[in-house]
Amino acid sequence: MAESESAPSPKKISQPFHAHVTVENKGEVISKNVGWWAYLGGGMAANMMVSEEQFTTTIAEKFGTMMPNAMKDVGITMSVETISKNDNKFVLKFEILDYDMATLLHKGKGDSKEHAD
Repeated sequence: MAESESAPSPKKISQPFHAHVTVENKGEVISKNVGWWAYLGGGMAANMMVSEEQFTTTIAEKFGTMMPNAMKDVGITMSVETISKNDNKFVLKFEILDYDMATLLHKGKGDSKEHAD
């Protein structure tokens, strides 16, 4: 392939941006998810068994999968990477890779894309 025919470089939609997250309600979240066991002290026991780091790792992983899926539903393709984790804090790196303007406009108006076509 000649130099003038080289493959196009991927388009750059945005510069990466970072979100610094501090989890301050681990006990509350765990108690809420323990359900009726919380009345028997299950929430307190579960909270003591799960370290800040384990809980933060789980939350960071969920952000990493849930955010791209949620954004794809509104027409934005993005990547999410966990940059660092320490105790109850973590840093995520987001980058917008592509977008579908029609989907963004229809979602912004409250329409589904299927109805607009």
